[in-house]
Amino acid sequence: MEHRQKKVLLAVTKSNLGGAQRYVTDLAVNLPREEFEVVVAAGGNGPLFGTLQKHGIRTHHINGLDRDVRATSDWRAFRHIQKIIGTEAPDIIHLNSSKMGGVGAIAGFLYNLRRLLQKKSTARIIFTIHGWGFFEDRSPPVRALIFLASLASSFFQHHIIVLNRHDLAAAKRFIPGKKLALIPNGIPPARGYSPADARSQLTKLLGSPIPSGSFLIATIAELTKNKNIACLVKAIAEVKTKQPERSLHAIVFGEGEERKRLEESIARYGLQTTITLAGFVPYAARFLPAFDLFVLPSTKEGLPYSIMEAMVAGIPVIATRVGGIPDLIEHEKQGLLVAPKNSQAFANAIAYAVTHHEQRAAWGAAGREKQMRHFTLHAMLQKTTALYNNETHTI
Repeated sequence: MEHRQKKVLLAVTKSNLGGAQRYVTDLAVNLPREEFEVVVAAGGNGPLFGTLQKHGIRTHHINGLDRDVRATSDWRAFRHIQKIIGTEAPDIIHLNSSKMGGVGAIAGFLYNLRRLLQKKSTARIIFTIHGWGFFEDRSPPVRALIFLASLASSFFQHHIIVLNRHDLAAAKRFIPGKKLALIPNGIPPARGYSPADARSQLTKLLGSPIPSGSFLIATIAELTKNKNIACLVKAIAEVKTKQPERSLHAIVFGEGEERKRLEESIARYGLQTTITLAGFVPYAARFLPAFDLFVLPSTKEGLPYSIMEAMVAGIPVIATRVGGIPDLIEHEKQGLLVAPKNSQAFANAIAYAVTHHEQRAAWGAAGREKQMRHFTLHAMLQKTTALYNNETHTI
């Protein structure tokens, strides 16, 4: 009997190149072709589509879908998602990011209801949560509404993948355990430059030489409120005040709506020659071996790829104690963890790292070993395909 491929519809709210989109890309490109036919749907007209099409993955643009709530465009997007599901007739509908998790789950439920009435096979609806939206820095009423929406959506989802222990603990409070699967993100082995080549290529990218002896700090993040790069700017200003003799240079790879505010803040602190907003740089992780330290001051996270990339490059990490970051970085083992929104604590951690070379080297080595042992792309794919095939279900 000939084996039939299962069709997987991977859907995500936006088509930029953030963490959820990388997750979708990693699955779409690396799922076994003999077992799965993959189609991807996303809102907007971002670079995700070009990346997928280079790998021969079919895609659908979802009209009117974006992160914010807008009744008219959301209804149009919902109808378009329904059409895509009806046309593709997938065996598995795998939804990503909060908004897609809601509208996609309802569209999938209605599709399954119609298929049952027609006595045809139905689709399993899987949702990966890349950080619960009700943990975002919003007003209490908005957070309550997001929680209620997450609760309502879960009734239409057969399985919910969580990426970290923090989100799993939150999920257990309102979702039956039999629906939950803990499957961390994973990345392949590093394919970046050597440290010397990375510094050389970084100089070319920046268009100016890096002063000899400079302590280089990197972050890779969208310039959004959740990433809180403003906290990093304040922390660098504090470190410069306390250690004016130190030659520090922080480079932020990423783009987003907070750029103008960050530029104003950098100018206000007189850090124009200390902090560089490099914008979106494709495959920015390849430059990480050039750096002495990686930082991420987020207020909300799932399981950030950028930290895993720093770990596999052997770079020590300073980050906030939010979301799945403590799963990756144990305080004083692979780096340092600080409370979110605390620029003074962040400054103190950076100042400590700058002056403790041997400690940084130990943290970097421990991070690389941990990433290669526990957070590989191979393990993520194995666990996800097992869930697709209904072979295993492990919290």
